[in-house]
Amino acid sequence: MEKEKLGVRLIKRVYGINGVLDEYKRSEINRIGNNAFMFLWGYFLIANMIAMIAVLNFNPEIVLWVLLGTSFLVIIAIGLYIMYEAECAELTSIEVEEKDVTTIKKKMKKNAILGSLFFSGVQLIGKNFSMKSTIICLAVGFLFGGMIYAIGVANIKKVKDD
Repeated sequence: MEKEKLGVRLIKRVYGINGVLDEYKRSEINRIGNNAFMFLWGYFLIANMIAMIAVLNFNPEIVLWVLLGTSFLVIIAIGLYIMYEAECAELTSIEVEEKDVTTIKKKMKKNAILGSLFFSGVQLIGKNFSMKSTIICLAVGFLFGGMIYAIGVANIKKVKDD
């Protein structure tokens, strides 16, 4: 069995695709990615021009923080757009035979727990290691893992055994 290239694995991870990346999925990924790129290209072009003009008239530190804040919100919006479009195109659905549903759910649960621990660990980087901050980071991490698990279970489509 040939191992997938890193680029293909990253694309599948970003778009939430499980299984084989067929021709339909590739065309939908290209459509969604092109739409997101065109919007982001236009946004960053206009935002940088506005920022260059605003630096001349306002405090540069305030301009920087406004630019960073709006860019962060736009990137979150693009991520939500990608998730929504991938869901509408049914790229994220997992077709599983009824007998394999429990094993898939166990695998998802393991991945969700590992993801939540990783997320919690990343949050703890650079923080003081007080008991309160550790508990908060773990709680947020496990909330993240629970959401990932719930989304994964919702994407399972049972296929009848033949």
